[in-house]
Amino acid sequence: MNTFLSVDVENDFINVRGKGTDWYYTGGHRLVFWKENSKKKFRSFGMSITQQAYTPSDLQEVNPALLDYPYAGLLFCSLHMLVLAPEKGVRVYNKISIGTSGPRSGVANWQRTIHRMIGDEIPQGWFLQNSTSDFIQFETQLVYPLININKWQLELLHNWEGGNYFNRFQSGFRIYYGELPPSVSLLSQKSSSRVGLFRNKSNCLSPSFLFAVQYSRVLRNRLLEESSFRETFPNGLPLYNHFLNHSLLQLTGGIGFSAGKTAFYFMQQWISRETIQLDPHSFGSVHVSFQLSSTN
Repeated sequence: MNTFLSVDVENDFINVRGKGTDWYYTGGHRLVFWKENSKKKFRSFGMSITQQAYTPSDLQEVNPALLDYPYAGLLFCSLHMLVLAPEKGVRVYNKISIGTSGPRSGVANWQRTIHRMIGDEIPQGWFLQNSTSDFIQFETQLVYPLININKWQLELLHNWEGGNYFNRFQSGFRIYYGELPPSVSLLSQKSSSRVGLFRNKSNCLSPSFLFAVQYSRVLRNRLLEESSFRETFPNGLPLYNHFLNHSLLQLTGGIGFSAGKTAFYFMQQWISRETIQLDPHSFGSVHVSFQLSSTN
């Protein structure tokens, strides 16, 4: 039984494509705690707490422009479970999240404080942030390995998320060398023959690389429903429906290192889109994981 703790930070200021931005999904952070038992089918079980911030394209705009993201914040707790089928290497991730939005999320004060600390412009429209409401989300991801050559892995991914806030599908391919970010995979040991994250007992660095191509289809995004997207066409249909339910390209890359009981991973979301109306968005993330304990 192994126990892990991870701190994940996402922000669109972290952007290898150029100057950092501050709009749409602008940032978030997550604390993850999980346990892994390599001898059981239910391989890993964990919990996390996450805070996310969304802002319009102009932080000085009090009333966001038509068809733009609103000022919005989410705060939620999640339970995670990884089910492993060793004979085929198929993995099934399940997650249930319960949380709240609006002022109770605490995002407004958090973002204003961070911007003051770094000397950045202060967002002006948080007093018009999305309404306070509770929500529940379910998420399932199926990972099917296609190719395994030494430390190189090619996998097929299918992901579904549903609830009273988001309904989304994603499907695509992922290729990586070494290991995935532990807080994302909840998997630090795939087999005793491999040397990956947390299996290197020396202080030497073990590198990992990742690239993923996926297509997503967003059926519902409640944040957009509560923004200017709530306007309607003359026939009475919600305007946001016209810009959802399209296949949108998502591109992700990353590089990681591990030494001893610590792992570091940097991820870059090169293309991220929720609707065809808004421009593609980019943001980066940093994942730092620690192995707290290990028992036979």
